[in-house]
Amino acid sequence: MTCYQHVGALPLRGTVVSVEVAQGDLVRQGAPIAIVESMKMEHVVEAPQAGIVGRVAVGPGDTVAEGALLVHLDPVPAAAEVVSEAAEIDLESVRPDLASVMERHAKGLDQARPEAVRRRHASGHRTARRTSTTCATASWSTARSPSPRSGSAVPSRT
Repeated sequence: MTCYQHVGALPLRGTVVSVEVAQGDLVRQGAPIAIVESMKMEHVVEAPQAGIVGRVAVGPGDTVAEGALLVHLDPVPAAAEVVSEAAEIDLESVRPDLASVMERHAKGLDQARPEAVRRRHASGHRTARRTSTTCATASWSTARSPSPRSGSAVPSRT
């Protein structure tokens, strides 16, 4: 979400989740200024232009109205080039929040639960992942046979 009304102003009513800049920071156009929760969704408020953060007017947990000033940016025309050069983004790095999600997801995978998978196979059953993989692969025949009631084609299992 981009600020259109005022430099660093909030385009909707909400609660500040986090402020991504501090006083004196040099920011580029489009850089995240703050994250605001509104209607149970988090919205990223971006800098409408490059500049230096003069004053941060809000903090996490503050409830702010539409149009409220979040951050005062002093526009600096030369800041755009300086910040864009300094803001080299490492595309190979994993953000901490994404790493946390990936870690939680990995705990439920079959590779992380070898004992549970072994017990499931020992009892003659497949894991849910194995069943969904089997259904999506060649084990289901592409041949179709007519349905006895409607005459339409239905898939047959091999």
